[in-house]
Amino acid sequence: VIWGLKDGGAEVLTREYARLVDKEKFDVTIVTMYPFENTANYRRAKEANIEVVSIFKKRNILTRAVRLLFGRWYVPLVIRSMLKKDRPDAIHFNSQMAYCFTLLKRHLTGIQLLYSCHSEASKYISDQEEAAISELIQEYGFRFIALHEDMRKELNQRFGVKNTVVIRNGVDIESF
Repeated sequence: VIWGLKDGGAEVLTREYARLVDKEKFDVTIVTMYPFENTANYRRAKEANIEVVSIFKKRNILTRAVRLLFGRWYVPLVIRSMLKKDRPDAIHFNSQMAYCFTLLKRHLTGIQLLYSCHSEASKYISDQEEAAISELIQEYGFRFIALHEDMRKELNQRFGVKNTVVIRNGVDIESF
């Protein structure tokens, strides 16, 4: 689950995670807030036969207004519908999405939650996001993914966990 497959670093990482997963063993779907269909990351995901589903089908003034006014309830409602339909084994998300999952607690039983941190936690994770993450850590099999060892140490210390994993960069450099 990511904001969108725009042309940024977190988006590349998400696309590469999805692209490199063994499709013989796992079904992968990238859930975005908006489609951003005119980006390289979106096109590459589709070329790799990765399903991309957007909560809002278009990005215009109306959908932005709906998101701003009702998104706090609407987005978890749509994700809950997806959870009921697909029953995933794991959900990977990042920035500003933890609150959605605190509202879906009843529907998360048996689902591994993974959270990628893409920058220093002290600068990247807001107080609101930290509270949501802390709640999820206490109630579910929540795991952090860090991009390097210092980040792993910072996340473990800040959240009182010991199970953060490091996936360096996450981008298949052979493709370049």
